[in-house]
Amino acid sequence: MRIILNDSCCLIDLRKVGLLRKMLDLPYRMAVVYPVRKFELLSIPEPEWSILEAAGLEIIDVSGELVREAEQVKRLVRGPSIYDCFGFVQARALGRESILLTNDRQLRRLAVLDQVEVHGTLWLLDEFRHHEVLGTAEYIAVLQAWDADETVHLPKDEVQKRYCT
Repeated sequence: MRIILNDSCCLIDLRKVGLLRKMLDLPYRMAVVYPVRKFELLSIPEPEWSILEAAGLEIIDVSGELVREAEQVKRLVRGPSIYDCFGFVQARALGRESILLTNDRQLRRLAVLDQVEVHGTLWLLDEFRHHEVLGTAEYIAVLQAWDADETVHLPKDEVQKRYCT
């Protein structure tokens, strides 16, 4: 089963619409690297983490070698946070079984250059629908919630396309 490494922005957007627990119903292993879980997602309380982990969310520790790689990537690429870089190097290390989930444009470009499969939150939403985890009404409600939230930064044209499908 393929593993999806989630960045913080995607997890935050999913949490806003109540989809964190439901993402574990998709036919993927879901994971987050430990530094993101521990230091970047402080808005998610420990009891919620416990529920997610008990339901199957994997927390992956980043080896010392990968920490050094992430620091090097951070120096070379402007934009992504060090936490985003941890997810990227972990996905790269896992190879073809991994998918990096991020909305960060620079990180997506880097992943494509490095031949790491990469998708964003809207792709995952489509997966919810494709695998019948969400029905049409729920799918549209999520799009509307994200569309109305000024802190959610998704491509407007891609959001609009999904209203018509």
